[in-house]
Amino acid sequence: MNLTQVIGWVGVVAGASISLPQVIKSYRSKSTAGVSRRTYQLLLLTIICYLIRAVEIGAPVFIVGNSLSLVMCIVMLTFFGRYGNEDKD
Repeated sequence: MNLTQVIGWVGVVAGASISLPQVIKSYRSKSTAGVSRRTYQLLLLTIICYLIRAVEIGAPVFIVGNSLSLVMCIVMLTFFGRYGNEDKD
């Protein structure tokens, strides 16, 4: 594995963990207040598009990264359904 591949995998870990603090906070507080549902809906569309392209070109680093991000996004959207969103965006 060369340096750019290592950097790519570090990016996967960093990128996939972006939503983790919000997921944890929403789970603990049982609330999605102050969080934009629309942002996560658009993020879901974006991740799906990137994931389709990553599978097409056979890029494991992007497949793994986008798959992890997809899981986090789905979890957050599930929380919106379960806990509601007082902001009603």
